[in-house]
Amino acid sequence: MMIRFEPITQDNMDDAIAISVHPDQEDVIAPVVYSLAQCYVLSDILTPFLIMNDDLPVGFILFLIAPKDEEYELCRLMIAQKQQKKGYGREALLLAIQYLADAGAKKIELSHQTNNYGVGKLYESVGFHYTGVIEDGEVMMEMVIKND
Repeated sequence: MMIRFEPITQDNMDDAIAISVHPDQEDVIAPVVYSLAQCYVLSDILTPFLIMNDDLPVGFILFLIAPKDEEYELCRLMIAQKQQKKGYGREALLLAIQYLADAGAKKIELSHQTNNYGVGKLYESVGFHYTGVIEDGEVMMEMVIKND
């Protein structure tokens, strides 16, 4: 397994839009096309990527990076339905943490729907913790980046 992030371009946009989750998960994560629309409107702070395993698109990830506000957020992490339960989510999450740390994050924030605690266990397993805040039906989590 060799997970990497590939910027969304005209050449791979259809691959990104084709990423979809299990029907049971559709109510807990926005579709890629919605995320790309958000990126168009908020292009100064949102950055989308395909999650690739070698040359196979296996998922989608979206970052919010606003250094002036010291805001670094993992907005979306989705693994395609047929690629789930293969370890891609965890590997992408670890790579995301490194990506945001390299971008200057001292703290990384993320959230998940209140009815999706399964993903919360994944986030906790790599060091995120619950903040006790719920915003718009989403449970907030964060990770403080250690300065080595």
